[in-house]
Amino acid sequence: MNDLITWLRAQLDDDERVTQACAEVYPAPWDMSDRGHTALVRADEPDFRIVAELEQSSAIDGWLGERLEHIARWDPARVLAEVDAKRRILDMWADAQSAEFPDYWGGYATALDDVVRQLALPYADRPGFRAEWRPR
Repeated sequence: MNDLITWLRAQLDDDERVTQACAEVYPAPWDMSDRGHTALVRADEPDFRIVAELEQSSAIDGWLGERLEHIARWDPARVLAEVDAKRRILDMWADAQSAEFPDYWGGYATALDDVVRQLALPYADRPGFRAEWRPR
């Protein structure tokens, strides 16, 4: 399990690095707007740079804004908050593993093992993921 924790922390570090690079160019919060047949996601001021732009076409069924709402929900501030929350869960796991009373903490630690496996699952397509880390 320690290998999984180390590997998962590296994935979170990578998510953070990529997100911070995005935030330098497109700072949060992102704003979504619709201009008739074109919908935009714009980054925060001072430049209000365009993060994503879609134009209505016959290939797109429904309103463009629904697609952009999804993009806007993944602005850098949100992704960084999620990385922080996942790191806190990993810290809880580490604390449970080093607890002074292992019999008392055993159930809690086992539950956190399962949670960590779930946290790793979205990264299963990345190099280094092991089949035995999949949730049981």
